[in-house]
Amino acid sequence: MNIVRNCLIFFSVENLLSLFAVGLIATLPTGLLIRWKGPGVAAAIALPLTTLSYLLLWSATLTPEFYYDKYYLLVVYFLLAGKVDQSKYYTLISVTGNSYRK
Repeated sequence: MNIVRNCLIFFSVENLLSLFAVGLIATLPTGLLIRWKGPGVAAAIALPLTTLSYLLLWSATLTPEFYYDKYYLLVVYFLLAGKVDQSKYYTLISVTGNSYRK
């Protein structure tokens, strides 16, 4: 039980939000997808994943007792939310950048 308590201290709110930033860093597959299939496909994938990731984060507020022992799920939720947010950002930037080609 002491290990669980130490892990819960490590995954405090500030540390979970920093995991969101780690998800922002891991965006190489998004850039490859945009280059390979185009921004439309990347946006079509990012939109449902964004909805899913924020619904999962919202569900964690409804039943905090469930997540007391399953803190690793919150880690996955924050990583997923950061990843898909950055995917949306890169998709919008690529659309804007393609508008100014010669």
